[in-house]
Amino acid sequence: MSHISEDIMMDFVDGNLLPEQKKAAELHLLECSACKEEIALYRSLSNLLVEENILKAPPAMANHVMTQVELHHSIMLRKAKSRNLVIRFGGIMFALLAAIIGLGLILSPSAVEGTGFQIPQYILQVMNYLQSLKIPIKNPSVLYGVCAFMIILVVERVVNSFRHRKVTA
Repeated sequence: MSHISEDIMMDFVDGNLLPEQKKAAELHLLECSACKEEIALYRSLSNLLVEENILKAPPAMANHVMTQVELHHSIMLRKAKSRNLVIRFGGIMFALLAAIIGLGLILSPSAVEGTGFQIPQYILQVMNYLQSLKIPIKNPSVLYGVCAFMIILVVERVVNSFRHRKVTA
């Protein structure tokens, strides 16, 4: 004959069994004196814990634990919101970078000649500066890409510093 497990015995004493489990345990206890003795031991321990008020935490401790749980919950919500913000920001910056590189490919100096469109003066100045440093730039798409990448790095640093200040506050 198999005996009742300790978990079921404790749940039986605490009244946490389902009706069919309780009925099966009661039927087993009618026949098994060893399990009946263990149930009596669990009941006496449970009664002793209740009498000594060991099972209940002091109200100050319960309040402190609940405050810590709520604080942890609010921090996790803030982190999730900032993570979503960074993901959205990254998507927007990626789209901006793709648009800038695409624009750079369309606006190569050979494609611009004869169309009446002029490359912005600051791009021409940067191209001239890079050529004076012996860095040949034949297509401004590279320049657009580098500028966009640098903008993304700067903005990402600003967003991270803002996030860090907000989480620590």
